[in-house]
Amino acid sequence: MYFADNEHAQNYEALMKLYNLTPGSDKQYEANIYIASYPAIFDGLNIEKIKTHEGGPLIFLHFDEYAEDHKPRVLTGSTTKLVEVGMSLYNGYQISLDGIFGSITNEEMLSVFLQACRIRSFSPIR
Repeated sequence: MYFADNEHAQNYEALMKLYNLTPGSDKQYEANIYIASYPAIFDGLNIEKIKTHEGGPLIFLHFDEYAEDHKPRVLTGSTTKLVEVGMSLYNGYQISLDGIFGSITNEEMLSVFLQACRIRSFSPIR
C-alpha cells in the first residue's frame, strides 16, 4: 500500500487501532482514515478528542460543529480537497472531480488520492 512517508504509515496504524479496524474490514472508514492519516491533514486532528462513534476522523475537520475540539485549521486548498475526497469515499459527500484534479498539484497527493480510491474499491492494491 502506498504511503507518502513513514509518518503517514504510523498515523494510519494509530487511527486504524483507534477505530478498532483491520485493513479491508470496513472500506468506507478505512479510506477516510487513510486520507486523515496524511501528515498535512493529520496535523489538524486532536486524536484524544476523536469520538469514533460519530464518524470517520475527517468529519472532525470537515464540519465546523466538530472543529472546536481540534487544532486550528491547518488545511491548504489541496488538503481541503483531499478531505472532501475522504468524505465522499466515506459517505457519498458530493465532490467535483474537476475541482479535485485542479487542486491536487503534485505526484504525492495524486498517489494518496488514488490509493484511497483503491481502498474504497472492491479490489485494493496493497
